[in-house]
Amino acid sequence: GIQSAENGLVYFATDKGLLEFDGLSWRRFTGSKGFTRSLLIVNDSLFYTGADKDFGFWKRDGIQGFTYQSCYPFRESTKGLNEEFWGVYELEDEIVFVSFDNLYIRKGEQLTKVAAPSRFSRSFQRGSLIFLVDESEGLFQFDGVSLTKLFDYPDKQAWQIMGIDREGESLFIVTRDRGQFRNR
Repeated sequence: GIQSAENGLVYFATDKGLLEFDGLSWRRFTGSKGFTRSLLIVNDSLFYTGADKDFGFWKRDGIQGFTYQSCYPFRESTKGLNEEFWGVYELEDEIVFVSFDNLYIRKGEQLTKVAAPSRFSRSFQRGSLIFLVDESEGLFQFDGVSLTKLFDYPDKQAWQIMGIDREGESLFIVTRDRGQFRNR
């Protein structure tokens, strides 16, 4: 993940942690143990990241640095899933972390887990909805409360959905090798 903050600094989710670039120099911040894979900048002083077997938030601790706080309840457990959190989104007052196996919704200090029907392979946010591609079950949407199936794959084979756009109630779906579709 790559995002720029309102103050003009650019942040990168990398295998070395969280990188900051000011146009001249780089700084590195470490927090989670695994590769940092996804990034959501809420403001100049608050970021959320997803990593291997961890997700959490970064808060600015003065002018120069950040401190990291894990929110993943299985971080220290040897029996926890080996989840990779490759998506992080903001829906109103919720932060949603996406892995292949689950969604974790953080609202305040409360954390709710929603299992993938089979296995999530991609996710896209459009407005107040997150669209989730399940490898075998079809396309779903998450509105912050429930996971709703939009459709099954027409030929029962997994599609590689590469992009989704939304215009009103209509979806425009781009696939890797099955063309483009618009639902009405």
